Amino acid sequence: MKKKFLAILLSMISVVSVSFGGCGKEEAEAPDYSDSTLQYDFYGYSAASDGTWYIDNVKYTAGEDFRTVERIKEYKNAGMTIYFPQAVAAYYGQDYETSETKKALDMAVEAGMDKVIVLDTRIQALSKPSFGTEEQIEEKIKDGTILDEAGLIGEGKQFATEAELDAKIAEYMAPYKDHEAFYGVMLGDEPFFYHATNYGEVYRSIKRVNPDCFIQYNLNPISSAMSVGLLDKLCPPLEEDEGDGMTLEEKKFFRYEKYIRMFMEATGADYIQYDQYPLKSADSVDNYYILGMQLVSKLAKEYNAEFYFVSQTYGQTDGQSNPRRLSEADLYWLNNMSVGFGIKQMSYFTYWTKSDNNTEHFIDGNSFLTWYGEKTNIYHWMKKIMAEEQKLAPTILNFDYTTSKVYMKTPTVFNSMHALRTLDTAKFTALKEVGINKEVALVTELYDDEKQNYMYMVQNVVDPANKGSKAYQTTVLTFDEEYTHVVKFVKGERSIVKLEKGGKLTLKHKPGEATYVIPY
Repeated sequence: MKKKFLAILLSMISVVSVSFGGCGKEEAEAPDYSDSTLQYDFYGYSAASDGTWYIDNVKYTAGEDFRTVERIKEYKNAGMTIYFPQAVAAYYGQDYETSETKKALDMAVEAGMDKVIVLDTRIQALSKPSFGTEEQIEEKIKDGTILDEAGLIGEGKQFATEAELDAKIAEYMAPYKDHEAFYGVMLGDEPFFYHATNYGEVYRSIKRVNPDCFIQYNLNPISSAMSVGLLDKLCPPLEEDEGDGMTLEEKKFFRYEKYIRMFMEATGADYIQYDQYPLKSADSVDNYYILGMQLVSKLAKEYNAEFYFVSQTYGQTDGQSNPRRLSEADLYWLNNMSVGFGIKQMSYFTYWTKSDNNTEHFIDGNSFLTWYGEKTNIYHWMKKIMAEEQKLAPTILNFDYTTSKVYMKTPTVFNSMHALRTLDTAKFTALKEVGINKEVALVTELYDDEKQNYMYMVQNVVDPANKGSKAYQTTVLTFDEEYTHVVKFVKGERSIVKLEKGGKLTLKHKPGEATYVIPY
């Protein structure tokens, strides 16, 4: 009996040894990024509050100034790495030693943060000047003279030479540039095409004066270009013969691409950033959101630039009657897509509920903090999401976007208009086939040129707010025959998975959920 028991025990040990030996071999051959120290930079717009806000031009107050070390620590504890106090700590040439700018820099250091972006209103004004009243601007665009006034340098301009502009920029930045927490400055937000020359001159001047200075800028989203009322003001006009044979929508898209190119060529920037907030209505997603992601990812690749993005963390109404409060699923929907497109830096609009407000748009209690400084569910959800993204960061930040594709079953049960407008994209490299059982899936491909690994993100991009949309969607990936396993990441957690027969991998996601895999 003892011999029989011993034989069984030895047999079990042998099986376990083989099993663990196999796992060890699979792990040993798996792509390894354990030596990477890469991490995301995160920051929030409206990162500070003086305790006042406006609704329909009426001022309200919480009776407390929230610009404190404790509040910056709270911001940092949410997962933020860059402090962005904006207007409540703006510098405009006042006495620096007593300014809110210096206080913000000093408090950031005390709170354990070493990166602060300063809003210098004088630099903003140079980068995004006024070209007159709305009526005057419209007329100048109409008659084609708007660009005649653009630019800061040259005969009859504000500065005769680059050296003169550089001297002025150096003068502006002198009080704060050597502070240990100073990280960068902010240019004018959401410029129009006729600001590109000024933007470029200011951007390049700052880099000549202070090469290590981060220059925060943010372009307009594609959705604005698709609006008839904004198109001509936002995007450069078509030249003669440009747009021949294009539909009206194709012309708008082409003009938006020209807009992005204008700023990249004017600035020579090493990144592209824009903002887009797709969840403004209770029952739909911005139709151009995925298209914008694809276009800017493609352009970033072309310009050998990184893609930075301003994502939505606020609830609002559509200006009519459909208020939308962001859910946890909404936030995963937004963040997974950003990570999956290979975005290298993420900022969030907003941290505090927006202080300059109106009753038709921003909803108090649906940003990280309320006007009264109370933490919301978004604070806790985003803290968790950013922590999960930082777990993935040492791996995914080694990869760059190559291509993407949306897969859709037709007809769909849910409103999926936002998935219909997408770019025709190149074929995937390591992935042969994608199958879905229902609705819509987004697949992106990223590539690590140094280690020659591919990564794929698969996301269920059905709107999480759709009634009945909580059911799982199944996506089946089929890889080339050379691949037998994948490294799989779900919410930052890593595992090794052996592919099924035929090189298949089956994934299930609720709306907003995603999986990241590296085949090997």
